[in-house]
Amino acid sequence: MAEGLKVSIEKLDVDNYTTWSQQMKFLLVHKKLWKGVADPAGDADRTEEAKAVISLNVRSQHLGTVTAAANAKVAWDALEAIYK
Repeated sequence: MAEGLKVSIEKLDVDNYTTWSQQMKFLLVHKKLWKGVADPAGDADRTEEAKAVISLNVRSQHLGTVTAAANAKVAWDALEAIYK
């Protein structure tokens, strides 16, 4: 993929978790941030960046769940528990 490639996905809403989570994982992998979700203890900077990307890709009603999370994995797991 080209470095300047702009990727956009539909923000998480109450009815699109399955598609959103797949696309979000691909986006985080593309940005080399998925390890921040999979292994938050491994790289604190990557974990914060991953949490920021997740935050930017949810609708405003979900921001509280993400911002209250201690790290990207906790945010990911919380959203999964709510919507899966």
